[in-house]
Amino acid sequence: GAVRSSEVRSTNLFLDVEDGTGLMNVKVWVNDGDDCSAIVDLRRKATEKDGKYVRIIGQLKEFDGVRTVVANDVREVEGGGNEITYHFLEVAHSHERHLKAGSGGAA
Repeated sequence: GAVRSSEVRSTNLFLDVEDGTGLMNVKVWVNDGDDCSAIVDLRRKATEKDGKYVRIIGQLKEFDGVRTVVANDVREVEGGGNEITYHFLEVAHSHERHLKAGSGGAA
């Protein structure tokens, strides 16, 4: 999704990411001892990421009624718009699959 805002803290990085389905809070935990990590690089350049597209791998968690993605990995999308187009197609496919599963149809 597209990074709309970011906030760097001492132990983590908060991103607001919008992927066409809505705005999602993303939390990235960062250890100062990590070497050569894309997440550490992201933290260092967080203010440069606003408006850029990133791919996030993580788990959806709920804290105090607020859903947040706790990211294991965050990487900037590079190489043109193919990955962005693929993501939007993947979202549409996943949405349709869940609609069919919820109505009792085969997934």
